[in-house]
Amino acid sequence: MSVRFKKSVDKELRKSLLDDLDKFESVTAMTKPERNDLYIWVSAGNSPYDNPSLICCESGYPMNFIEASRFEVDVLEQSLSADYGESYCHWREYPIPEFPF
Repeated sequence: MSVRFKKSVDKELRKSLLDDLDKFESVTAMTKPERNDLYIWVSAGNSPYDNPSLICCESGYPMNFIEASRFEVDVLEQSLSADYGESYCHWREYPIPEFPF
């Protein structure tokens, strides 16, 4: 699969992003769905070394796209798991309010 850039992405930026993408893919193992998401991200004019959520690692630098995606999945899975911890489950004792919409 190749990257199909949006028309608004400048030709010079396209070349730079394709170079970054080639380097990134050569050192990063990823699944096909992750690669597809990465291509969509890059096709919009974004670097594979950035992420849409602006998630940073412990050093304070932004995580790359794949690291951030995996981090978000891990956080979601932890928050939905029963093993997350008793201290985070106290909200279940309260009724869920009904909204008028």
